[in-house]
Amino acid sequence: PTAPKPATLRPAGSAAPRQLQFFQEQFSALTPNTDSAYVLAYLVPPGPGNVVVIQGKAPTFAPGDHPSPWPSATEDVRYWSMCVGLATAVLPTVMNPLPSGGTDSGCRADDQTRLSANGEYAYVLGAEADRAQIESVAGTTFLPLSTAQPTTIHVLMLRNMLVNPSFTSSPQRVTKSKDAAATAAVMGAYYPHAAICPLSTLVTAGVSGCGK
Repeated sequence: PTAPKPATLRPAGSAAPRQLQFFQEQFSALTPNTDSAYVLAYLVPPGPGNVVVIQGKAPTFAPGDHPSPWPSATEDVRYWSMCVGLATAVLPTVMNPLPSGGTDSGCRADDQTRLSANGEYAYVLGAEADRAQIESVAGTTFLPLSTAQPTTIHVLMLRNMLVNPSFTSSPQRVTKSKDAAATAAVMGAYYPHAAICPLSTLVTAGVSGCGK
């Protein structure tokens, strides 16, 4: 299905990208940081018993939060992350209260993301109640759907920050806004592929059973 897009992110009358297809977007008003670029995808939450699996190759990054010389001769970006927000006027990040009294933020930084030996990630979006099952699957990094607004359209946001000029597969290199095909062509292996998958399939067959 095609997900409606918030009016703040597109001119009136323009077509909304189909859900789970990442496209390049710049947020001049919401995130006025010229060192960052984003690709987005819209998600209609899939409902109980299903999860969303996002797979792609991660750029290499400078580890830790301490100062380091930049650009680096060996790293693609200084920082990258994947976040999930709600498709409302200010794109609030999902923030779920936990029984322990803490909060689960809908963002995972580069150093919070499990990577395969080939440098690939597999984010799995699901309900907080399914987190233990999801995290038991090898190579997955859990991202939460909103507990308070489980039927609201969600927005998936991959960010690259302080990109090395030699890294040519970043969202910064995409010149055609709101075009998933153009974004995929530029990003290549670094383009995030997303699919809805039954939780039972993920648990029994692993990430490979949920396509790419």
